[in-house]
Amino acid sequence: MAVSKTPDQAHAPVLDALASFLAHHTPQHITLAYSGGMDSTVLLHALIRLQPDYDFQLQALHVHHGLSPHADAWTQHCLAQAKRWAVPCKVVPVQLEQRQKGVEAEARRLRYAVLSEQASEWVLTAHHRRDQAETVLLNLLRGSGVAGLGGMAQVRWLNHDIQLGRPLLSVSWRAVQAYARQHRLSWVEDETNTQLRFRRNWVRHRLLPFLLAQFPAAEAKLAQVASHMQEAQTLLQALAQQDLTSIENRGRLEVKGLLALSVSRRHNLLRYWFYQRHGLRLTRQHLQALDALLQASPDRYPQVRIAGQVATRFQGKLFFPKPQLSPWQPVLWCNRDQLPFRFVGKLPDKTRLVPFAQTGLVVKPYKKAFQQAGIPPWLRPWWPVACRAGKPAYILGVGPVDKTLTWPEAASVQVALTAGIG
Repeated sequence: MAVSKTPDQAHAPVLDALASFLAHHTPQHITLAYSGGMDSTVLLHALIRLQPDYDFQLQALHVHHGLSPHADAWTQHCLAQAKRWAVPCKVVPVQLEQRQKGVEAEARRLRYAVLSEQASEWVLTAHHRRDQAETVLLNLLRGSGVAGLGGMAQVRWLNHDIQLGRPLLSVSWRAVQAYARQHRLSWVEDETNTQLRFRRNWVRHRLLPFLLAQFPAAEAKLAQVASHMQEAQTLLQALAQQDLTSIENRGRLEVKGLLALSVSRRHNLLRYWFYQRHGLRLTRQHLQALDALLQASPDRYPQVRIAGQVATRFQGKLFFPKPQLSPWQPVLWCNRDQLPFRFVGKLPDKTRLVPFAQTGLVVKPYKKAFQQAGIPPWLRPWWPVACRAGKPAYILGVGPVDKTLTWPEAASVQVALTAGIG
């Protein structure tokens, strides 16, 4: 069945927003995240209408979560609808395994993972203005800051090669609904969308209707808040990048430079750095713990655990994640490929390299030498020690075990950690 092209007033908000998006971004390949629901059906219909004018390749992708007893029927509906409109449609089944963060969050993660793998250039979703309003309300109730109150961005990178676009983000839910009814579109209804045990559904069916009854423009105003917050977040990121130029050095942050900033400016930089460099969002508790770490006395080595990894401080620098030197067994010095570090120079024949912790030595007498060599405490147990006749003789890159002995062969040896460790 051909898609209707009869002009009417209901077309305007949806088609105008989509045409503006297509004209600005000029995508050549579009993958539509197609659930079979009303919103994605409207976007698919509108894309087909505009495809001759903007000359892009279009495919639909349906992720089969298998959570509902009706999931198979939804899949068949999507395939039949796409076939009727002559749009290629791919179905990808997924299985939820981890549910610690909830069914919704896990399903969303898997859905975007599939889109990242299966799409090319552009992925479009059918989020509209009411979805944005719901997101702002949810984040507000979670106590989110500027970034969270910015809601969903119209465009963001899904990975290094694919962008995610939400062309209908400025379009009201009523306009999307009017478009669907005007064209007599057919879609599926997910029964879980009415289950109030999911927070978004509670916001959608209880909180937002209450607000709209008192403030009819609430949907538009909440979306406007998101727009303002996105602008503010852009400015905060620019400031953080400006601060970072004088504070970051080889992937580490200078403690002195961080402490010279005001608390709010320091927190802004830390949020930016942890997200941009490591993909992590810091909580207020993380920031407070990092402040304590930065302000601890110089002889301390405090640590803060963030997302299963450790932030720590050494010789005036903030490290994250804390570098690790992998456990290794004693080896002949010539077996360089077996070591988690590399060294240059020459050691005497039959010399064995042994991890410091396995030599019987204790760290305290060599603490100052380790510090002068710039070797942090967490690497010292596995630092290489050259042994002769079973006795430790020289800590590579640090110095002799017994200062009364000389070992000329080791004097020129230098040690470097492998990439990602030092």
